[in-house]
Amino acid sequence: MFLENNFLEEYYEIIENAKKNKYDGYTEKHHIIPRSLGGDDNKDNLVDLTAEEHYLCHYLLTEITEGLSKLKMLRAWNFLNSTRDIDGFILLGPKRYAKLKKEYSNQLSKNCRRDKNFNAKVVLQISKDGEIIKEWACIKDANDKYPGADISACARGDQHTAAGFVWIFKNKFHPKILEEIQSNSFNIKGGNNPRSRAIYCIDPRNKNIKKFNSLTEASRDTGANINGIVAAASKKYKSAGGFIWRYEEDFNEKEIKDIDLETISRKGKNCHRSKKIYRLDKYGNILEEFDSATEALKKYKGAIRECCRGITKTAGGHYWCYAKNYKGKNNVKN
Repeated sequence: MFLENNFLEEYYEIIENAKKNKYDGYTEKHHIIPRSLGGDDNKDNLVDLTAEEHYLCHYLLTEITEGLSKLKMLRAWNFLNSTRDIDGFILLGPKRYAKLKKEYSNQLSKNCRRDKNFNAKVVLQISKDGEIIKEWACIKDANDKYPGADISACARGDQHTAAGFVWIFKNKFHPKILEEIQSNSFNIKGGNNPRSRAIYCIDPRNKNIKKFNSLTEASRDTGANINGIVAAASKKYKSAGGFIWRYEEDFNEKEIKDIDLETISRKGKNCHRSKKIYRLDKYGNILEEFDSATEALKKYKGAIRECCRGITKTAGGHYWCYAKNYKGKNNVKN
């Protein structure tokens, strides 16, 4: 995917340094393999960079790609590197880019108002008696008044109240909601909802079973997507987030004993279907074995998965292949 040159080494050096040394100030999310080149939003493909590092990395991407990929990176670089004034486009440079981005971030947090320049959502504060108490310009302003309260979760509908009040985004508000709050029939999510469904989570590795009072609680504790949990509990999927799910009314311990571990998907080293990979020398000899590409990426840098799939010759200066595809010297491309 990336060209093997000095720019590639500099690119990964910036990324590795950012991963090891977390910066406390303003940072920006960067996709190590850009989404336009097939990268995803997984944690192993994301890194927090300072504005200067982010600027430089996008420049380096133009030096380590070719063909259509280079064209995509040049477009991204042009967008990142220039802004418009009266006379046309002007180059920013890394320091000026970083200064403007930091100023924008500071102003966005200070002037959290809903207008054409900002995307903050107006939120309504409602008493348990169904009376609108105040209209807040954004959740941040409300959080400043009620620190520690998860107002955002309440406004999304993930929990009943926050700081003793009901919170609703103004664009989701309807007068009937006040009547529902007064009659205590407001449709909410989470453990405080009397109509929420209890659900069991089964870990296929050790058959441990844990009960949650709601889907929201289960998702927060396990990291599994709520929609995936619902599909797994309804038996449309075998699992979600690497766990088996059953609603309380459908839970059957006998069924759990007959679980086939090979049918359950997990990520990384614990994945029952993860692919073992080999690191090879230039003659095709096996130098190291890893349980998964994720494990290998903890020690080596580069597009290891792409190399195993035959998309690139090497990754991080090494040859790689899936264990099941190992054919000795035939795995090494000259």
